[in-house]
Amino acid sequence: MRRPARSAIRERAWPWPSPSMNLCRWWLTALVGSCIPIACKSPLERVTQERERRAATDKGTADGGITILVPFHPPSNKTLTEHSVTRRTEVHNLQQQPGQSLVEAVEATMLSRYERADGGWILSQQTRDLKVTHDGSLVVNKLTALVQSFPLKIRVSDDGAFVQLANPDDAQRAVQQVFRSPAEAESISQFFTPMQIEERARKEWDAKYAGMFNHTLATTSAFYLLDSFVTAEGSQITYLLERKVSGTARTSFGEAVVLSIRCLTHLEADAGEEAFQKSVPELDPSMLEPSVECSGQEVLARDPFLPVKSGVSVVATPQVKDGGIPWRVTFEKQVEAVKLE
Repeated sequence: MRRPARSAIRERAWPWPSPSMNLCRWWLTALVGSCIPIACKSPLERVTQERERRAATDKGTADGGITILVPFHPPSNKTLTEHSVTRRTEVHNLQQQPGQSLVEAVEATMLSRYERADGGWILSQQTRDLKVTHDGSLVVNKLTALVQSFPLKIRVSDDGAFVQLANPDDAQRAVQQVFRSPAEAESISQFFTPMQIEERARKEWDAKYAGMFNHTLATTSAFYLLDSFVTAEGSQITYLLERKVSGTARTSFGEAVVLSIRCLTHLEADAGEEAFQKSVPELDPSMLEPSVECSGQEVLARDPFLPVKSGVSVVATPQVKDGGIPWRVTFEKQVEAVKLE
């Protein structure tokens, strides 16, 4: 792949080696990671939902704990507003007190809405109030304008399966409008092709929701996601997330299923590689950063179905070569629903 033109992505005060790829990736992760399915409810469906709600609180017999049913019954024709903060902090020269730190942050508001289409649903998501900062200083460039200039629309089946990208041409059209220089537009557009956006959206959707809807979940049910982030120097930190059902909770959006989040070590991933192949077919345990530790929680309202909040913190202390300076990197992401109206 040809490297983007320096003039297109190396704007002053931008500290990352490949800001276009990093921002695009963060943007897609934030948007798709907070997707919500929304459906209409007939009287018959409401009766069925009430039965499912009662069944979801019954005691399970296999593990002696509760079983939880997550039906695909989200609210109809309402807009969910979410607030998202993603932060990467690097502390260098740990042998000195205090160490030298570098903080990058991306903050945004996300609007999500579903509408009926062709027997399924069109999910539309738009980014608003996008703010990128470097050590507290605001970073302004054309990329922040670009990702706010068009919506992400995906087609989802009636039972909650990802189908395809619904607006494949909007991103390329937006690139041409924001980047007037043909050379800049060409170098940036390679990161916003329909194939790349759809592939990332499908991967995120399937990782979060495949096997969740209309299935009885127990406290042994778990979902896996292979993810990564890039450091300021361009190194990739790869980790395997486990999202495991831990119980239920009451929220302002209704009863919710709670998932605990942790990272699996490369030894655990190696031992369970065969079990992970279905959900993470691209998994190679040797890719995982051995020093990674992480924790977090995700809360998903059951009925109506929508993401209430999620948070994860990933900490790594990569091994340094002889004579290298010890350092630590922390990657944090928080997403929380603000209102549904």
